[in-house]
Amino acid sequence: MSRTCKPPGAAAAVVWCCLFILASNALLEASATFSSATSNNKIPEKSHTLSPANDEQFEQLRETALGKSNSTEMEHAQNHQQLVTEQGSLISIVYPIGGSSSSFIKSLPADTVAKIPSFKEKRNGLMKINYRRSVGVYDGVEMACGMGYMNPYITKNHIAVSKDLFAGARACGLCANVYCTDTICGQRALTANRTFMIVDECSDCDINDIVASISGYTDLTLVDPDINPIVTAAFDLVPCGDLVTGSIKLLTSPNMSKKYLGINLSNTKVPVRGVRINGIVLQLGNDGFWSIRSNGRDNIPLQPPYVLQVLGANNELLNFNLKTLVSQDLGSNFGEHNLE
Repeated sequence: MSRTCKPPGAAAAVVWCCLFILASNALLEASATFSSATSNNKIPEKSHTLSPANDEQFEQLRETALGKSNSTEMEHAQNHQQLVTEQGSLISIVYPIGGSSSSFIKSLPADTVAKIPSFKEKRNGLMKINYRRSVGVYDGVEMACGMGYMNPYITKNHIAVSKDLFAGARACGLCANVYCTDTICGQRALTANRTFMIVDECSDCDINDIVASISGYTDLTLVDPDINPIVTAAFDLVPCGDLVTGSIKLLTSPNMSKKYLGINLSNTKVPVRGVRINGIVLQLGNDGFWSIRSNGRDNIPLQPPYVLQVLGANNELLNFNLKTLVSQDLGSNFGEHNLE
């Protein structure tokens, strides 16, 4: 069941919530340690880094990580029209059905109408609302990316994406610049936009559908989500950049042992593409945790002090010397160092 799908019935909801709360408590308790982390737990330092990737390299990396639609424009239009037809009341400006939106398009400024062809190059789908009315800075642990921390902007502006785009958690920490393409958005359609961070997966979404936080959805569309909880939308995948403030947060798994090590890295200015600890490469799991597991007989050969190396999507490599491997604020982020 997707964490962003419609809530279950009343009876099932009680059982589901109880089980979910028990499973989440350990992670929530661990993530709260960020606020009390001290400098005794970390000695962040600048590493000898690679040159940051340029825009073309980032695009290639992003396509490699997430895949890029190979469908033709005609196929994309037909698929989107089918989605809109199934919803009935939705009227897309980018992919109108018959003459359903022709009169509205005539009311738009000429420069807005001129943008319509370029919007066919974006990812077009449906934008739905998340049923959660509020999200706290530590609530990301309950979502598919397992983020131990989300800054106040991200708590109000985050999305879940389809399984295809989620790509086994590789999309975590990437952002989407979203536009409303629905006639219900009025003069804001194709002009107003908002940037959301990917923090969750929607298992029952079509490839380019998204599930948005209710605050971000409302701020973008200016429609009542209780009356219109779904609109057509278009988006591009982009780096989050300055929307992320502060330093990287490290969250250790509650299942840590001598045979299993798992960490989550949140609040990163660019998505993380690789992690090593004392030279041992960690693998990214569907839960958003970078981990390594022993063969079941031997312990993981790790002893303090720990050298944590984090590779970003911009090809910047950060080194952190840690005295202890516990949940903590790493005191630094991508893009803050003079590259050599």
